[in-house]
Amino acid sequence: MNQATDLGIPPALMQRYLASLPEKRAQVLAAWDGFVREPSPTQLQCLREVLHRLAGSSVMYGFDALGGELRAAMNLADDVLDGEGGDQRARLDRTMDNILQHWSADGRVEFG
Repeated sequence: MNQATDLGIPPALMQRYLASLPEKRAQVLAAWDGFVREPSPTQLQCLREVLHRLAGSSVMYGFDALGGELRAAMNLADDVLDGEGGDQRARLDRTMDNILQHWSADGRVEFG
């Protein structure tokens, strides 16, 4: 992660974003769990929307690796929604596992 000053983000705003990371992870986990429990297009679209929202903000705040993984998962969700088969679903599973493994419940992000 870059320093707030390197990104031109006021330190107070960066601190607020950092403090929100556990809740953002919880949103991703809830959307993913919803899809795993009920693998429907509706649940997958909900997951995709959460991923889309967070992919952009994470990059903006210097979490490039997290943003890249979230965007990859979002693109895989699009592929699954478009009916591109089981391999894409398996790749989505692996990507989501990777995201949740490297983004701890307390908000720490450690891709590397």
